Amino acid sequence: MFKRIVALALSVAMLLLCLTAVAEDASVQMDLEYTGVRFNMPEAWMDLEGMIEEPVDYGLYSLASNVRLGLVLYRPVTQAQEAEMEQLIQERNGEFSEAEQETIEAFYQRSVPLCYIVGYESGKEAKDAVAALTGSPDTFDTIVPLGDHEGYTYIAGIINASNPMLDEVFTDEPESIRAEYAALQQEIIDHPDYFTLIDAEVIPMEYQKEGDVIAFETTDLDGNAVSSAELFAANKVTMLNIWQTQCGPCIGELPELDKLNEEVKPLGGQVVTTAHA
Repeated sequence: MFKRIVALALSVAMLLLCLTAVAEDASVQMDLEYTGVRFNMPEAWMDLEGMIEEPVDYGLYSLASNVRLGLVLYRPVTQAQEAEMEQLIQERNGEFSEAEQETIEAFYQRSVPLCYIVGYESGKEAKDAVAALTGSPDTFDTIVPLGDHEGYTYIAGIINASNPMLDEVFTDEPESIRAEYAALQQEIIDHPDYFTLIDAEVIPMEYQKEGDVIAFETTDLDGNAVSSAELFAANKVTMLNIWQTQCGPCIGELPELDKLNEEVKPLGGQVVTTAHA
């Protein structure tokens, strides 16, 4: 009987250990398809004081040096604050007061990279890749090797939370926010397995030539069909701004673009924005 009890206790203990391991390994996977990296974000990071944004997937960032770049962004705002701001933007439908414009711009300009994901041709120096991206080989305080894949070597570059260059970012934030930012960075340093290298999607580079006509068809916010031909024909000059709904800075500049649109209307111009969800 005693042996059975011991065996049962050991079985329960092993089951609990397995369940704990599964819980600890649970992650939210985010693919940076053009950079060639999958970010396995711990589920615990969904419940932070600040927020982890959708990674920015630049992919081939520097043609000259053949360097790929992705960003994992941290924003010192709560999910409730984020939802409140999105609701304000939807309610105003592009019509903002000057005070609201300033608030929106400040809100979306607060994102700061938690780390930079850099991929460069294997056999070359990391410092050269960093210099090609930032202008200096010494930009990062910490470099975390992530491995090699498809002829590329990958690193996670980190500008430590204690770096004075981040003082402006955290000026109006409580100390707990900067401490959380530092703790997340340390997790990345301790867990390079948060990143899995994957096959990168490479888009052939095509460039518009002088005289080429840009043509597209889409829908507006109300679901009405819109064509580039109609938009361009209605104005002497049309500025086309292409952005993504997951891009905080893109959203932050919308009030300024709206203001610019009002300024150029009397001159026969128009600012048109089109977004990829």
